[in-house]
Amino acid sequence: MRPFQMDRARLKRRLFPPALAAALALAGAIGLRASQPATRPADERAVEALHKQAIDELYGQRAASLTAAEKCAWRDRLLAAVNVPPATRREAVILSDVARLASEKETGDDQLALKLWDCLLNSPVATPSMRMTAADHLRLKGISSADSALALRAMDAYLAAAREYENDPDRTQPYSLARDHRAPGFGLERAAALFYDAQRRAPDDPQRAILARRAIEHFDECLAPDSPAARPGHWFRSPRGLLQYKGCALALAGDYEGVIDVARRMNTMPPVNPRNHAESVGELLNRAAEIFAGTLDERDTSGVWVRKVRRFLARHEDLVPADDPGYVTFQMRVAYHYLDGPKVEAFKRIEALLYSPDPRIRNFLADHSEAWANLLFFYGDCLMSLQRPDEARAVFEDLLRRFPDDQMAPATRSRLEKGW
Repeated sequence: MRPFQMDRARLKRRLFPPALAAALALAGAIGLRASQPATRPADERAVEALHKQAIDELYGQRAASLTAAEKCAWRDRLLAAVNVPPATRREAVILSDVARLASEKETGDDQLALKLWDCLLNSPVATPSMRMTAADHLRLKGISSADSALALRAMDAYLAAAREYENDPDRTQPYSLARDHRAPGFGLERAAALFYDAQRRAPDDPQRAILARRAIEHFDECLAPDSPAARPGHWFRSPRGLLQYKGCALALAGDYEGVIDVARRMNTMPPVNPRNHAESVGELLNRAAEIFAGTLDERDTSGVWVRKVRRFLARHEDLVPADDPGYVTFQMRVAYHYLDGPKVEAFKRIEALLYSPDPRIRNFLADHSEAWANLLFFYGDCLMSLQRPDEARAVFEDLLRRFPDDQMAPATRSRLEKGW
C-alpha cells in the first residue's frame, strides 16, 4: 500500500506522534509563539491555515488522487512559507512535515531531507520528540550511505533527545528510554555503520583499518553475554552471523589470523538457521579471501585475483564442515581452484558434488539451477581434458536439456558445435 493511500487516522498518527499531536493542539488553542523573533515576516495565521490545508489535501479524501507533482508542489509551498532554520515551534512542526515528504519515495529529495532533518536536530525550538525523529532518519541515512560519522552523530543525538524527552515534565505520553525498541540496537548499528564505511574504502586508505578496528570493538560489545543484542527476542538472534561480520572486519583490518580464529569460534556453535549463508563459515572465508586478494580490476583478464581467492579457500577448506550453511558454495569455489592445474582433482571434487547422496547438497543444487549448470559445464570440461569425449558430450547435452536458458548454455553449444 502506498503511503498516501492509507486512511487519514493512520497517516495522522504517523505524521504526528502522540506527544507532538498534543503540543499542536495546545499551540492551536492558545496561539503558542516562540520566544525568539522570526527571521522574516510571516503571517502565522496564514501559515497555520496553509499547513492545515496541506494536511487535508495530502492525507484526506483526495490523497489517493493526488499526483506526485501535486504532492511535491505542496511540499515546496510549505517550505517556502517558513524560515530555515525554524523561528517558532509551528515552523519546526511544518519543517518536520516537509522533511517527511522529502524522505518519501514518491515525493523524495534526499538532499533536501538531509538538510531539513539536520536543521531540526540542531534547532532550539524543536521538541525532543521532533529531534528524536530527525535523529532516527539521519541514523538510517548514515548507515545506508556508509557515512559512519553521520550515523554515529545521529545515534548520540537520539539518545540525548530521548533522555530529555523522558525527563520532560510537560510530556503527555508515557516514555522510557529503557523500553525504547531502537536503543538496544544502537551498539550493533554503530558496528554496522563503521563496518560499511570501512568496506567502501580502498585497500590503501589508512582509514579503512581504523574504521574496521572501531567496528570490531562494537561487535565484541554486542557479543558479550550481557549485551542487549544477546537478550532473547532481540532482532539479531544469531551469534554466528555477528561473528561473520566481525571476521570480515578483521579482514579489512588486515588481521589474517584473527579471521581464522573467528572461523574456528563459529564452528563451536550451531547455526540458528541451517540454510542462512549469513551464518556460514564458508561465506566468511570467501569474503575474507576477496578482501585479502585486493581490489578486483575488471580490465584484468589474467585471472590472478581469482586464483588468489581460490588459493586461500583451498588452504582453509578443513574449517568448513559438511553441515555449514555455505558448504556447497564453498566446495564449488575450491573445486574451481583446481581447474588451473591438472584437471583430475577438479574432476573428482565436481563429480562428488554433482552425484552426492547427501540430501543437503542435492536440495541445494535443485534450488540453485545456476550452480548446477556451472558444475555440469566444468565437469564436461574436465572430461574433455581427460580425453573422455563421449562422456563430455553427454554431460553438455544434459546441461542444455536441463538449463537451455542458463548463462552457460551458449558456451556449451559452442563446445558441441566445434566438436573440440
